[in-house]
Amino acid sequence: ESRIGGVVERTGEVGVVEGTSFSTCRLNYLPRQTAAQPGDRVLSSGMGGVYPRGLVIGSCMNIYEGEYGFYRSADVAPGADFARLREVFVLVRPREEKGDFLK
Repeated sequence: ESRIGGVVERTGEVGVVEGTSFSTCRLNYLPRQTAAQPGDRVLSSGMGGVYPRGLVIGSCMNIYEGEYGFYRSADVAPGADFARLREVFVLVRPREEKGDFLK
């Protein structure tokens, strides 16, 4: 259920990368007339202020019509082999003073 703003490096088109229950991710909300192609790198967009811009998310595998035909989607092969990770860096939002459910 994770999501991150993504940008296709070559075209500058932005979308939302979502995790899936498979070993790939999905880049949603690309323009209907997208110029994205298989092999294009997908980077973090920096939008939303959670993740910095320019982190490699992965590469487009295929592009297809999104839900209801309003946009295009792409399957994205992750840029990291998660089975071989030795270290990870976890970004955590600062806790809020009032109403913090993490306390």
